Amino acid sequence: MTGPRTVVKVRIGGDEYTLRSDRPADYTQAVADHVDRTLKDVQAMGANWVIFRPTWTFTRNTPPVLEPVTGEDPSWLDLVDEVQQAQKAGLQVSIYPTPRFTQDFNQWWDSAPRDFGWWLVWFEQYRTFALKAADLAASTQSPALILGGGWMAPALPNGRLWDGSPSGVPADASQRWRDILNQVRARYKGKIYWALPSTWIQNPPDFINAIDGIYLLWTPPSLHSDSPPLAPLENAAASQLDFSIRPIQLLYNKALILGAYFPSGTDLQAQADQYNALLNVVNQRSWIEGFVTRGYYQPTVLQDESGSVHGKPASQVLAYWFDNFRAVPAP
Repeated sequence: MTGPRTVVKVRIGGDEYTLRSDRPADYTQAVADHVDRTLKDVQAMGANWVIFRPTWTFTRNTPPVLEPVTGEDPSWLDLVDEVQQAQKAGLQVSIYPTPRFTQDFNQWWDSAPRDFGWWLVWFEQYRTFALKAADLAASTQSPALILGGGWMAPALPNGRLWDGSPSGVPADASQRWRDILNQVRARYKGKIYWALPSTWIQNPPDFINAIDGIYLLWTPPSLHSDSPPLAPLENAAASQLDFSIRPIQLLYNKALILGAYFPSGTDLQAQADQYNALLNVVNQRSWIEGFVTRGYYQPTVLQDESGSVHGKPASQVLAYWFDNFRAVPAP
């Protein structure tokens, strides 16, 4: 995540190259024991970044309580140890705090009272979580901290629930977020990115000018056939990048990292082919500073329809591109 003129070799390890289970409720010592193997897998793919997603859990809804749960959320010592292992392996680290919910997060928001008093508590709970993550990033000298994510849409200015109805977020939500960002910066001096779903790119939160870059949670245009012609995919991806995303990146003049998710479907090779087509498009656009593969499931190799590339042919395609990003045309 360096400046736009020094990204020739940027190979970001991935949103889901998390050094813990991608299923937070399964967080155990056994998961932590996979860290060393996972680091070797990440390095074998040529990645040079990993993104840790420390969690706390919303254990109550009314009032909202966000706190670490022993055995399900990683401890501070576990996180510090894992970050240091990654750094010793020569990998750069980002911290991306993400809460857990004990139910579907849309249902959680729906069932909350969301009155003014409730929102005061919610912002204070999230503030504590974000500052703890900032402390982790600062103490481990991690060069990037990522906040945001699709789960928090109701808490943003003019927030909406999943069905489009108003969330009732306070009118001063923008200032509340700016206050949180200011407090985070007081504790952490590295780069702060905002995780923004690509569906929001035309209407980002108005405090976007207070962050250093955008981590775009992007689901590229996909084709439904197991063995599709790839030219339409490349054309669709290029069009979306050039006409929807590039203008916003220029408007706000922010660094932009793509976090892409490609499910493998019933044909694992199709996932590999789609990644190859997509990265050929990304490689030709120097304004994209890095590429993240999302959905990586760390504990074990999967041969399923998920977006994890762990043990799938797509991992070999990513290894090629991570080694040659900005350097060569598609193989």
